[in-house]
Amino acid sequence: MTEWTLQASNDDATWTVMDTQTGITWTNYVYKYFTITSPASYRYWKIVPTANTGSTTRISINKIRFFETAPDNTSIIIDQYFTPYYRKK
Repeated sequence: MTEWTLQASNDDATWTVMDTQTGITWTNYVYKYFTITSPASYRYWKIVPTANTGSTTRISINKIRFFETAPDNTSIIIDQYFTPYYRKK
């Protein structure tokens, strides 16, 4: 997956784009960090792929971590592991 949008919702019907990434390349065993410029609290989150290398029907995500910046400017993990959510359309 080389391009995507990160979207959020409170009702699983109306989605807000929180972040957009394009032209991303991956290297094994290297973490990448992306910043949401206007963070907010939501109940549902989803990644919508818009470009991929290789398969046109599948992607693989090993781990996603969400961090929050604490008042003392340090990062804390607020949701250590991503729980897959599948919905057929």
